[in-house]
Amino acid sequence: MNLVFFRALKGPAASFAHVDEPIRAELFSVERLEQHGETLAVAQRVTAYPGRGRPMAARVRDNGRVLLEAYRSIAGAIREERAITPAAEWLVDNFHVVEEQIREIRDDLPRGFYRQLPKLADGPLEGYPRVFGIAWAYVAHTDSHFDPQTLARFAGRPAQIALADDSITHRVRIVLG
Repeated sequence: MNLVFFRALKGPAASFAHVDEPIRAELFSVERLEQHGETLAVAQRVTAYPGRGRPMAARVRDNGRVLLEAYRSIAGAIREERAITPAAEWLVDNFHVVEEQIREIRDDLPRGFYRQLPKLADGPLEGYPRVFGIAWAYVAHTDSHFDPQTLARFAGRPAQIALADDSITHRVRIVLG
């Protein structure tokens, strides 16, 4: 299932609100993901002022609304006995998990914590936390396939190279849910 709440950016716009393209890029093997993690660690500069950045709370709320609308639409299709895709079935079966993840993001990532995260200094994700850029790349190059071991190998490379603390993998896991 492609993650609905991660959508592609069209340039450095301050909002994702009108972007409809899913995040997709060339699919990478685990080894290639590790190499890409090394590349990101070198290429993604962070700002000297982490307190500044693009707000994420509104996006999380919007994503929650979009997911709820999708859930309701799929539930309606099921009631009408229309065929649904396996991804739609997964969303209906696991919507409680999705809702819990959104709650965790709101509760576990308060504004004070968000302000402390290193922010990207340039590029299409300028102003967003570096961990968001790492999560974005992971989603794009795995077609949203989540595997904890692969994520640890991918996110661990930027952490090692950038001499970041070990919590970067945990932060990516929170972002990806």
